[in-house]
Formats: sequence, structure tokens, C-alpha cells
Amino acid sequence: MVNVKIYVSHRIDQDNEVVKNEVFVPVRCGAQYDEHTSPEMQGDDSGDNISEYRMNLGELTVQYWAWKNTDSDYYGLCHYRRYLSFSDYQFPVDEKNQVIENRLDNQTIEKYGLNDVEKITRVVSNYDIVVPPYADISKMYTPNGPQPSVYQHFCAYDHFLVNKEDLDNLIIVITRLYPHLCKSMHEYLSGKKFLGYNCYIMKKELFRELCEIEYNVITELKKSNCIDLKNRTSIQQRTYGFICEWIFGIFVYHLEKMNYSICRKQLVFFNNCSTYKDECADSDTIPLVFSTNRYLLPFTQTALISALENKSEYTDYCAIVFHSELNGSEILETKNFFLNKYQCTVKFININDIRLESDTIFDEKSVVVLLPWILEKHDKVIYLHSDVIINEDLSKLYCESYFPIISAPIDPILNGQCMKNRSFNDELRTKLGISAEQPIYSTNMMILNLEKMRFGYYELIKEGLIKKYSPKEIINSVFGKEIFMLSARWNECISMNRDTEILLEYLPKMYSDQLDHHGIFHYVGYPKPCNRPFDIKTAAFWSYARQSPGYESLVVHAVMSNIPSNPPVEDKQKTPLKYKLCPVGSVRYEMALKIINLLRR
Repeated sequence: MVNVKIYVSHRIDQDNEVVKNEVFVPVRCGAQYDEHTSPEMQGDDSGDNISEYRMNLGELTVQYWAWKNTDSDYYGLCHYRRYLSFSDYQFPVDEKNQVIENRLDNQTIEKYGLNDVEKITRVVSNYDIVVPPYADISKMYTPNGPQPSVYQHFCAYDHFLVNKEDLDNLIIVITRLYPHLCKSMHEYLSGKKFLGYNCYIMKKELFRELCEIEYNVITELKKSNCIDLKNRTSIQQRTYGFICEWIFGIFVYHLEKMNYSICRKQLVFFNNCSTYKDECADSDTIPLVFSTNRYLLPFTQTALISALENKSEYTDYCAIVFHSELNGSEILETKNFFLNKYQCTVKFININDIRLESDTIFDEKSVVVLLPWILEKHDKVIYLHSDVIINEDLSKLYCESYFPIISAPIDPILNGQCMKNRSFNDELRTKLGISAEQPIYSTNMMILNLEKMRFGYYELIKEGLIKKYSPKEIINSVFGKEIFMLSARWNECISMNRDTEILLEYLPKMYSDQLDHHGIFHYVGYPKPCNRPFDIKTAAFWSYARQSPGYESLVVHAVMSNIPSNPPVEDKQKTPLKYKLCPVGSVRYEMALKIINLLRR
């Protein structure tokens, strides 16, 4: 019997389902960066390896490891969430010619024949190569609309996914190094048949030929310095991965022309592959989701404290916090504080470690619209901005919002601006494609039914991201008609800016009538409560902020925000300004000393 090995690229930051048999070999991609002390799964960092280039090459570091360190009659590559189907049935597909499956589990492993080692081996041994069917790239979205060819499709993503010059440079290098591929390359790139995702099984000699071509082309491109990744976005850091995907498609197309025997098997994409036990995924625990940064972390802590202080004894919360810049000590301090004082689990997720489809463009601001595909273990969450104070138990609201896809209050500021400025209103509604009757909803507090959001909305959301719409614009554009309107008291805007306050005056009386019971305060815009510590409007904020681990940081902001930048001229010749603001021996002087000592640590 021939020896078939399919190497499955797995993420190091997630615990995902594994197909357990002798054909599939799970390998940790980028294992060099794995922080697990004793991982059970094979890594791509042993022997001859390029594990360090995970961010640039993705699953191809696993392919390289298999090439240099293993021996089989047939080599295959797939991803933890993409597998070739060995079922005898043909399943419905999306516009990328993928079968979309909800979960990877024992049932679906059997459904797609992934557990039938004998059948997989028998099918594979009859062919030179097994790959998915081509997808019609002319049916796929781009920022400039559908394009008629592979080349034009990726040119339409110029400076989004890759740069147009990257594709042109690839053509030049392949023409010089592999002239026998030149004709096939031009036919493939000028046609609409596209083969992506690097999922395949092929004979050893073909596998090694593909690896050698990809390695040599990437080496030549690096030598020529024609691709500079320094100033590119996180998604563009994977430019070399895209280049290898193009080479893969060209290579298979060439083999087809050379009359190699090719078997086409459907490619299955699994929405949820996770196996890990997430404390926040407990059915009795309500997940509160935040996005934060170093400046906002004390606000996030304060918001969470307010939620915990105002919940009933029968309600359990956990927090999921997205960030991109917090260090280990900040994370550990926050986790320990909430676990020790409130028995509340806080889970931090660095957005730089999130991997979605290769053509999904996102940053820390757009995390909220991608939560269904990031938080695969969750069916429903409450998303909150960090600058809120929660005055009531959210459990009843959470349980009652089971059926709507999204529940959210209106955005009083944006609706007020629309009522004040008719041309702004018309322009915004035209841009988002929403009717004059539809209110504009807030994203400061939303109950998101992630399970329902996962089906039929991904491409629309991705389109909004490519157009550089804000998360609020995407939510209103994609889901507006299906959003269930919550009372305005769940987004009671508090502003210390007169221009913003004026906008609230344009709202109908119905809005103010809903504010009898204060559900959530939202400190909208600037200045923030830490910039106005003596304003009566910030009293609720400071009552919780004093308990937070980041209280000292908020005090620093308060002091710095209230030091006059231009003291009176006559004072310059008298007592130094610092002693006028903080007289020696005063409470203010002692507080300033503490802050200075804290900053010097």
C-alpha cells in the first residue's frame, strides 16, 4: 500500500479539532513562537525549517518542513479548517467553490470521508495529483467589482492584499527561471479559472518540484529587493504567501496541460473547529466583549467593575478583551484583579494573532464586525465600548434578545446630526443604502447573535471593510433592517462638549422619555471623564474608577488635563507655577508627588 501523508497546518494560539488517523499529520504552524511549554502536536520548527516566517508564508512553513524532514509516496497539505472531501456526494458550494460546513467534529469527519483511510489511500494512489475544482474568479468580489481574470482580480486589490507590482515581478522571475512554465502561467493568469488555498495531495516527485519552484522564486524575489514589507499592513505581510498560492495554481494548470492524471475533490471550509474549554463559553455565563488599548485599559476596567457591581447574585459575567499593544504585566494585573475580587474570568486576545481568510482586511477597530468568525465557540455576546458605565444587571436583556440577529439602541449623536443637517443625512443614507425611515443604530452597546451572523453575511462585511467603512457603518448597512431597537436608556449619552450636546437637542421627546431609568451611561466623544474630574457628570465614572487597577493612570490624566498651559504673565516672576498649583504641604502637593514617583518607577 502506498504511503499517503496529508500535513494539516494548525494555529499555535488555538486548540482545534484533529482528524486522528495515519493519513493526516497535524503540524503547528509557526511553532517557533508557540508559548506552550510541552505541546503534544508536532511543530514546524525542528530539523531544516523556516518556522520564523509564519507571518509571511502561513501554512507554507508546514509545507517546507514536510519537504525537508519527511518521506512519503504522496504528500498533501491542508489547513485546520479546510479539508478535501472524500465523500461520494457533491455538496452545494459558495462563490469560491467551497463547501461551507458549520463545525468540524466526529460527525462531519465521517460525513466527508476523512476517517476512511483505506478509501483515501485507494483514491489518491490512482492519480498523480488530487486538488479542488477551479473556482470562477470572475464571480468573486473585488474593491473594483468582479474582474474577468486572475491577474485583474488581484490587481483590483492593489495595496489592499498585495501590490500590483508583486504579480508583475513574479511573472518576470518565472519567465527567467522556468521558461517552460511561461505559456501556462500567462494562460492561467489571463483566464478566470482560479485554484487557491494551497490544498492538495500529489506524488512525491511533483510535490518536491512544486516546493523547489516556490522556494527558488521567493529567494530570487528577496535577492532583487523588489518587495519591501516594512511599510505594509498586517495582511500585506503575507505577500509571499499569496505569491506561492499563485505559483500553486500555475503549477497545477501546467500539469493539467501536460496530461497528468488529476482527481478533483471538493474543498470543505469549516466555520468552527475549536476544541478548547473556554470559561467564557459556559452556557450560564454572559460574555462581555471589549476592544481596548493602553490608554483605554483603565476605562475598560472601570466599565467591567460597574457591570460586576450592579449584577444580581445569580448573574455570571466573563470578559473578552481585544487589544494590540498591552504587555504581559498589564494583562496579568487585570486578570488577577478581577479573578481575585469578583471571581470573573478576563480573557485577552491580541488581534495580531487572529487569522481569518487571507483576503480579510481588519484592524482593532473592525474586530466587532468579525466576532462571529473570531469567537467561534460563542453563539451570543454583549459588545461594549470601554467608555461606558453599566448601571443595571444585563442578564434579562441578554436572555430576551435571543431571536434578533442584533439588538442595539439608536445612536443619538448621529441621528441628531442627521436631523440637524439634511444634506449630511441624505449623503450618509445613500452611502449605506438605508432608507429615510430606518434609524441609525449605535455600536456602543450591542447584543450580537453570532450564530445567526455567521450565515450569509461574511462577504457583505468583507466588502464594507474593503471600502473602509467604519464598524458602525457596516453594522447599519448590512444588518440595519434586522436590528431590534433597544430602549435609549441602554445608550444614555453623556457629553462634556457643547457641540455634541446641541445634537442631542434635535432628537424627539421620545428619546428623552426613555431615560427615566439609567441602564448604561456612555461618555461620548471628548473630553473623557478623566479630563473633567470635577464635573458632576463624571461622578458615576469616578465612583467605579477608584476601585480599578488603572486608577493611578486616570489620576495622571486628570492632573495633566487640568494644568494651565499659559499661566498669567505676572505669575512668572513670582512663585513658580508648580508651587501655585500644588502648594507645599497641601493634599494636592502630596498627590502630585505620588504621581511623579509612580511615573519614575
